[in-house]
Amino acid sequence: MKRFIVVASMLALVAVMARPVHLAAQAPAKIAVLNVQQAIAESEEGKREAATLNAKANAKRAELERLQKEVETMQKQLQDQATTLNDDAKAQLARQIDQKSKDLQRQQQDAQEEFQSLSAEVVNRIGNKMMRVVAQYAQEQGLTAVFDSSSAQTTLLWFVPTVNITTEIIRRYDAANASAPKTAPATKPAPTNPPVKK
Repeated sequence: MKRFIVVASMLALVAVMARPVHLAAQAPAKIAVLNVQQAIAESEEGKREAATLNAKANAKRAELERLQKEVETMQKQLQDQATTLNDDAKAQLARQIDQKSKDLQRQQQDAQEEFQSLSAEVVNRIGNKMMRVVAQYAQEQGLTAVFDSSSAQTTLLWFVPTVNITTEIIRRYDAANASAPKTAPATKPAPTNPPVKK
């Protein structure tokens, strides 16, 4: 009896082992490539922000060029009048040139740091909003991964152009962030003085 039970158990084990094993088919990886810098720069919001930053930069550049010309004029004055000015006047003019040159250098550095800070703030703000669009698109399309082709940390040796989703992401971002044209804030009407009672 025991022998029958052992044989039956072995037959059952063999039958289980003989069943075909159905492994879940691994879906092929589906990837896409996105040039994040291009997407940010070519989005409507990116173009508007770039125009605003350029206008500020141009205004600051004009101011710095004016200061530079003032320094150059004073330097020329010191050079031209070197033989006619007394020592005190020359020393005073030299101090003024030195002070104005330092002010110019400081303003140039401040302007550069401010421009870099404003640019980074714009890129981060638009980039964060764009990532939500990318995530939604990736889920809709069943993407496994999206690579940033504009990042120095991403090495892409080659890819099929059809996996580049930059244009589609720009289109979707613009659609999601479309806003009415900016209008000047409404100004309050000037208060009218009540009629003076006679």
